[in-house]
Amino acid sequence: MSSVENRLNFSDIPKVDLHMHAETIPRLARFASRREGVPAQDWLNDLRTLAGVPPGITRLEHYLGSSHSSLDGDYLTSLNDVDAIFVQWLTDALLDSAADGAVLVEVRFGAGGGLRAGFMSLFREAEDNVREVYPLFHAEALVTGLWPGRDGASEAFESALKAAEDGLAGIDFIPIPYDWEADWTEAYIWASRAVDAGLGITAHAGEFNTSNIAAALDLPGITRMGHGVYAASSPILVDRLLAAEVTLECCLTSNVTLGAVPSLEDHPIRDFMDAGIPVTLATDDPVRLCTSIGREYEIAMSLGLEIDQVAAMTANAVRASFTRQRLHRIPKVSGQ
Repeated sequence: MSSVENRLNFSDIPKVDLHMHAETIPRLARFASRREGVPAQDWLNDLRTLAGVPPGITRLEHYLGSSHSSLDGDYLTSLNDVDAIFVQWLTDALLDSAADGAVLVEVRFGAGGGLRAGFMSLFREAEDNVREVYPLFHAEALVTGLWPGRDGASEAFESALKAAEDGLAGIDFIPIPYDWEADWTEAYIWASRAVDAGLGITAHAGEFNTSNIAAALDLPGITRMGHGVYAASSPILVDRLLAAEVTLECCLTSNVTLGAVPSLEDHPIRDFMDAGIPVTLATDDPVRLCTSIGREYEIAMSLGLEIDQVAAMTANAVRASFTRQRLHRIPKVSGQ
């Protein structure tokens, strides 16, 4: 048993989730079900329907395009327009993470058409609600789904630049097309503006093939990449990741469920670690994928990783986070 193992048990490891989408409609559906006393959505059953869909981009498109709630979407959207309800469902989401051992979570919000008025103030209100129960907890917000030409993305980007003044932590590019090479020219311009505004930069790439990994690594200011699974298949891309000092946000359950890899045992997370690429663990869509950050850490250990290696992932996540303030309140773990 290593000296680290002598000091740490699994439950003692602070957990960090840098890649968690807000899942606004599923979260609102759960909130509404509780409030109105109606049966909650059976997310596991929804996942079972994916089994017959070819893995990869086809399965992802089916997953994204399928109905994510049995409740009326317009009704849920109207609920979300109420600031107090927005704060409540977000508080519930953050409480889920904190109760599962998370001390830091970065939540990604889709913002087609722009962020709501007072977004960061409402976000901090939800965070403060959680900190009343879990004083060490900290959360940050990102705007995701950004891509020049995507409907509402330009407005979302401009609102992200403005929200940076209020503490928005970063932005997340998702290229179109996703499964072959996109034109990143204008995205580079957006990224430069975001860096000037003080925002952190991450991007989805390489989830189902090697497309867009190299181009994403040329983004000004990029320090993280979501998924990046297929980089492991190319020594050149591995070298590029190392040279760029980019941290990979690994979402184990998501990658298996959506078919980025055929099984957990086939996931290249160990290959990345052996190559010296910093990796973190993340949930992606915890409601729809029926996972949690604690479960992702448990899965990593089930793959044979040692406890000091899993603790190091938390250290990687802390170093790679876009957190602007109060980071000193996060407990120290091995590797920091």
